Amino acid sequence: MNAKIECNGQSIQLSGDLVFASVQQLQTQSKSFKFVEGAAIHIDFTGVTKVDSAALALCVSLKREFERDNSKIHYDNVPTAMLSIAESVGMDQLFS
Repeated sequence: MNAKIECNGQSIQLSGDLVFASVQQLQTQSKSFKFVEGAAIHIDFTGVTKVDSAALALCVSLKREFERDNSKIHYDNVPTAMLSIAESVGMDQLFS
């Protein structure tokens, strides 16, 4: 399934397969998203069907990018597979 990233107000919706083949395109698209400085940004994984370690890299990149503007990132509906990947590399605190 094709991956998508969409901005809706103060939230970002992710859908489809967040895998190595799709993540770079999503990261490029996210650079056009603008939020109010200090915003609480919710990243929602509800529509995500598949993840690999590249999805974790995308999360780290988004967090780094938006925290430059003092925004706070919240991850919603994180897939179990993503939590397992994060835990296996010692990055599970990213989602807590």
